Amino acid sequence: MNECQDLVCTRRRLLTGAGVLGGLGALELAAPRMAFAADRHNTDLLVVVSLRGGADGLSLVPPIADHNYLAARPDIAVKPSQAVKLDRHFGLHPAFAPLVPYWHNRQLAVVHAVGDSDGTRSHFEATDAMERGVNLANGTQTGWVDRLMTARGLSAADFPAMAIGYPPGTLRGGVPALALNSVSELRVQVAKTATHRTETALAQMYDGIAGPNAVAARGTLDALRRLAPYRDKTYVPRAGVSYPNDSFGSGLKQIAEIARAGLGLEVATVDATGSWDTHEGMGVATSGYLHDQVSSLARGLAAFARDLGPLLGGTTIVTVSEFGRRVAQNGSSGVDHGHGSAMLVLGGGIRGGRVYGRWPGLGARQLDNGDLQATTDYRDVLGELVHRRLGGARVLGTVFPDHRPHELGLARQR
Repeated sequence: MNECQDLVCTRRRLLTGAGVLGGLGALELAAPRMAFAADRHNTDLLVVVSLRGGADGLSLVPPIADHNYLAARPDIAVKPSQAVKLDRHFGLHPAFAPLVPYWHNRQLAVVHAVGDSDGTRSHFEATDAMERGVNLANGTQTGWVDRLMTARGLSAADFPAMAIGYPPGTLRGGVPALALNSVSELRVQVAKTATHRTETALAQMYDGIAGPNAVAARGTLDALRRLAPYRDKTYVPRAGVSYPNDSFGSGLKQIAEIARAGLGLEVATVDATGSWDTHEGMGVATSGYLHDQVSSLARGLAAFARDLGPLLGGTTIVTVSEFGRRVAQNGSSGVDHGHGSAMLVLGGGIRGGRVYGRWPGLGARQLDNGDLQATTDYRDVLGELVHRRLGGARVLGTVFPDHRPHELGLARQR
């Protein structure tokens, strides 16, 4: 910015010095993914938690009454005596203990045997199709959250999308997206003493200018304005709330800060810490790699729910993963890529305390080429949330163009 001390320079030079990506018309901010709207009175805050790598739904929510499960995994199964019992058929991995109160309060639900209609075992293909919300062969390139925002008529001026981390495929499309690791980093990259006059100059330069870059720049500056009061403050969670000291906990804390600030946060997505690709060395129910992954997930979600306080009543949190794992353990004390998995749904508008979906069984004739069958499409879960909690009843065909969601009854009408 030395060349622009008097703010008399070309627009491109100022944008470059300010840390703005001129080609994208968005600030180069340094991660949860978030979407804002001007007015969120009629929708929940949706938080999508990605378990990237293919989470093993049979460990997260073990079918403790299915003897085929124990037989297929003699070394790594979650045994009935170790699981948190949910009902006669299913339990939770013991590391999910922090979430048990939400199950008993009927705010936490499970959907089992979830997947897609493609059955691919490719991380890239499955993740890409799921984030677009379409079948693998569908050429639609926008993400399902982007289409929801667009179909609901949220203008670029509302700045409906923001990302903590690299914007995911769910936000691919016309909705502008910011990326940040923390609210404190959401600033033009100049000395703090020059922040205000630099942002003012940027706003003046783009005032009245047409075109997508100008629209994105004005939206970016609007987000800066909204979050400015929180940039230089240390966020203090509610009394007694302690987030895990990892990337997932940090991301959830950022989401909670903005949600509690009442800035109209509408959608946020965040990745759970680490990879869920457990080909080897999974460990056992009480210790090891997967246990630690589940513990981070559970402690983070429990802290987030407590931190939201009464705002949990208007918040829906859902976990997604591109596919599940095979039923039988492999020779490396792990499980390879499979099909059906499980999703967790947590929130004040959820009919919790139940395991949803049709359980197909794990007998030899019930498997899908060695995998748990996917009897519920993941879009059935997301579609019901879009319909019942996110104000998207009239746009489901646009959000999920090649799937007609079948509702499970897990969400109350907002």
